[in-house]
Amino acid sequence: MPFSATLLAGGKSTRMGRDKAALPFGGKLLWEHRILTLQMAGAAELFISGPVDGVYAQSGYPIIPDPLPNCGPMGGLLAALRRATYGHLLLLAVDLPEMTAGHLLRLWTRCEPGKGAVFRGEAYEPLAAFYPREILTVAERRTKDGDYSFQSLISEAQSLGLMVAVPVTPSDALLFRNWNAP
Repeated sequence: MPFSATLLAGGKSTRMGRDKAALPFGGKLLWEHRILTLQMAGAAELFISGPVDGVYAQSGYPIIPDPLPNCGPMGGLLAALRRATYGHLLLLAVDLPEMTAGHLLRLWTRCEPGKGAVFRGEAYEPLAAFYPREILTVAERRTKDGDYSFQSLISEAQSLGLMVAVPVTPSDALLFRNWNAP
């Protein structure tokens, strides 16, 4: 099954004090590194969710701004799901520099038509997950009610049979360490 992917790069970076997408990592900018990861995972189409004037503006990738102001990463998910061609959307946050294509592919093997997959440690890890198109109506309803929590979205989606949780092993925990502060 082919899947769509979006790089979440629209955060305000208030704790970091500068745009995280523009941080150097592995000889590239962080956003470039994460795009390579999405390509290596096999994304059939790729978007960047964030401001149209971001550091990636000249990348050639379609840039999708958030449809709702101040709703955090949920806005990126909504915008990307509305735009995605395929039945699943891989969402990856720009500030997860250690996440690998191999781990994302491991998650992909747990997906089925109409069912996505998310890693779960102490909580769900929603910013490196596959979302089925069918979750869009649930996410739209929740955001209309002012609920932008991925934890509650995924919990509801799991109860509806739209998501499966894949345990995070202790050795995988570093993959989810995000860059929030200098």
